[in-house]
Amino acid sequence: SQYGSVNPTAIVGAGIVATAVSTIVAIAFCKIMDRN
Repeated sequence: SQYGSVNPTAIVGAGIVATAVSTIVAIAFCKIMDRN
């Protein structure tokens, strides 16, 4: 490929998944902290 990566879409997909997971964890953390 152009930039030397094997599968750019796999990297983008992993980035989106990591962002989604970290966002969900942050929201859950805020909700748990808000209860106390």
